[in-house]
Amino acid sequence: MRWLRPVYVFTSIATVLVLWFGVRMGFGSDPLVWRVSCLLGAWAPLLGAVILAYVRAVGDREHTVGVAWLVRAIGMHCVLLWMIGVGDYLAGLGAGRRWVADVAAPLVLLGFAPVFLGCFAAVEWVRSVAKRVPRSVERPALPIERSSEAAFRGVRVVRETVTTDERATWSYVLGFAGITGNLLAPQHAVAITVACAVASAVMATRNARGFVPSLLLLSTATVVALCMRVSDGQVSLWPALSIAPWIAMAAIAALVLPLDLTLRLREAPARR
Repeated sequence: MRWLRPVYVFTSIATVLVLWFGVRMGFGSDPLVWRVSCLLGAWAPLLGAVILAYVRAVGDREHTVGVAWLVRAIGMHCVLLWMIGVGDYLAGLGAGRRWVADVAAPLVLLGFAPVFLGCFAAVEWVRSVAKRVPRSVERPALPIERSSEAAFRGVRVVRETVTTDERATWSYVLGFAGITGNLLAPQHAVAITVACAVASAVMATRNARGFVPSLLLLSTATVVALCMRVSDGQVSLWPALSIAPWIAMAAIAALVLPLDLTLRLREAPARR
């Protein structure tokens, strides 16, 4: 499969961010722009963590100075997205509150670091588990292959995944069951999501092809439950959109935690 060059991805992200800041500067007093700014501020640390994980994954595919500058500019804009969004939320819409930017802005800037580090640790945790789920073997790397593992006694090795033709049917069944359960009984969304996550973790240990679909379907199930609460008037739309990524991360953690523990227990006897 031929993937899109990273430079095109980085250029698109940078263009969207620059256009958004232009809209924010020109129409910041508009209620819709203010709400979107607060929303993007809530998502900024997670967005920055995902972008950094992507940069680490494709870093060997781009070596130009322009791309390096572009990546650093995107990182700066993610921090700026957080500062402006949180600042807009604390200041409120209109002149109802007093926002002392000279005093509070440095605190908002410092607050980005722990939230971003937590998000990046969560993303890397999911990536590390995803690498250990498939059954794989190490073999010497060919001259034309990029080595993805550390050299052992001077021999560069690559990790080759052993694929399986078995379909991950039960993972899809559990994922759609979680979506249906949260759609019909959103008041029990936590119990339904956790039960489906643990069952999906068990299925993923037997069939690695069910890991990614389980992540996507469980994340969708949490968003469905949140949408049902919005439609019932229990939660407002914009706060729901602000916390949606974080609730989806909690659902993913409910799947990854038992799966990680199972893999560690399975790997422990092999190391003895």
